[in-house]
Amino acid sequence: MAVLGAASLRCGPAIGASLAQYFGERPLEFCFWDADAEILEVMVFVARHCLYAMRSPHSVISEEAPADALANADGVIFAMDRRSAAKFLREPESEDGVERALQRLSVLLSPEPKYLSLIPEPVPDGLTRLTSVSWPPPLPDDAPLRLPLRLLRILNSEDPIHELLRGHERTPLSEWLESLA
Repeated sequence: MAVLGAASLRCGPAIGASLAQYFGERPLEFCFWDADAEILEVMVFVARHCLYAMRSPHSVISEEAPADALANADGVIFAMDRRSAAKFLREPESEDGVERALQRLSVLLSPEPKYLSLIPEPVPDGLTRLTSVSWPPPLPDDAPLRLPLRLLRILNSEDPIHELLRGHERTPLSEWLESLA
């Protein structure tokens, strides 16, 4: 499974918490990619921390190149936000940045995998096996300032992990993963 835009502050922690609580038929490997390498590293650690806390059999790795993240992917999750799109496009954040970033990434996409979009922006045309959901909910306005610190406190065991895991037991992501089996 590939997660494009895994450093999204809205989607990244929710994806990690949801994956940790998904117990399918077999262990899965999730490959996270985002142009924002620093935040991506935090999201990978958060996901691994959640997996460990739940004793989940899944694993999380990251790749520096989107093509590497997509290699051999059975499914692709779009989670990119404006910040990560701007990093990928190497330009300031804009209203249409995510859509343009996904259009640029579309040359790497094939019709075989199933796709899940967690973003409100349109995804590239031609993805016939696409599911779009409105999850997770939007973050409060102060989240870009508070959320990274909260995640670091969880990783340092200063805040309990169960607060992050709570509410992610049964999500659209876990339902989508079940549909792949």
